[in-house]
Amino acid sequence: MREQLREQLREQRREQLREQRREQLREQRREQQRKPFERVSKPQDLPAGPAPSRVRHGLRGATRSAASKAAKGAAIIAAIIVAAPLCVSLQFFVAGQAWRLYQRHELSEREARVMPVRRMAAWSGAMARPLQERLGPAPEALVELMRVDTEIEGLAERAYVPAIDAVLLRDLRLAIAGLPYEVRRAVDGKLAGVYLMSGFAGSGMAQQLFDEQGRVVGGVIVLDPLQFKTRTANTWMQWKESQPFYDDRSGWRLRAEIAEAGDDDRVRAIQWTLLHEIGHVLAYGTDLLPPYGLAARSDPGDAAADADRSGHDGRRMGRRGEVGKPCREKPCRERREEGPKKA
Repeated sequence: MREQLREQLREQRREQLREQRREQLREQRREQQRKPFERVSKPQDLPAGPAPSRVRHGLRGATRSAASKAAKGAAIIAAIIVAAPLCVSLQFFVAGQAWRLYQRHELSEREARVMPVRRMAAWSGAMARPLQERLGPAPEALVELMRVDTEIEGLAERAYVPAIDAVLLRDLRLAIAGLPYEVRRAVDGKLAGVYLMSGFAGSGMAQQLFDEQGRVVGGVIVLDPLQFKTRTANTWMQWKESQPFYDDRSGWRLRAEIAEAGDDDRVRAIQWTLLHEIGHVLAYGTDLLPPYGLAARSDPGDAAADADRSGHDGRRMGRRGEVGKPCREKPCRERREEGPKKA
């Protein structure tokens, strides 16, 4: 009897142990279900019985975890490939903006440095000489002033002083001396001189000069000697007046004459340009020109105001007047490149 009781107790004990093992397995299975991709790190700690199935489950979880990591890596690489051009474009955009800000800052500093050249007091030495002696190659300060102005206006030209021969200086002196006496007397107190340089849009140009109070009181004229190197008065005028037109190969030509056959020389060409630019200088400081630096605007109801804001070629006036400017506006340039349109 006692032996049977002991056997029953041992069997109950074994049953309890088996039940405990089953409960542990169920708990571990539930834990793995909550973390399906977590691999069992220590297989030796598994209880006896279903250990092989648990290891297999851990291997499947490890495989799925590796696949997930590979997918995430591929997604990151794809995002980098897509974003890299955008980042490079953004870098170029930021660099371009920074460069433009630097250029504007540098241009403002250069404009401040050349401001003394715009003062009539800076030309007191030239004003003390006779009118026909206020000429010669442009001084470096005036050349830099022209460079700053062309950059502010967005033009590609860069002013410089070319080689100037004595014959051209002689013709320029003759052109000034041959101006009507009334013109020379009127401009004598306002014109600081006529100076030669190249690399600007036009054959001639006038720059305004100011007094200490900032009022326009006179001007200085620059001429491009290369435009008068081989042209006489009539050939120069014909070249100038032909600038707005293109050659449609129809045989039509524009012909212009401003001098008689005996007077058709370079002196007359320079003289005509001087008369035009002197007209600008005489108008400086009067109500014949809009205020210096007036912002451009469009007022269809005020044709007189539009005419006042423009020069002879339709450009806004202000800093300088010019003559012989080539066709540069986009519609005109397109017409010259494309030729006449057929109906």
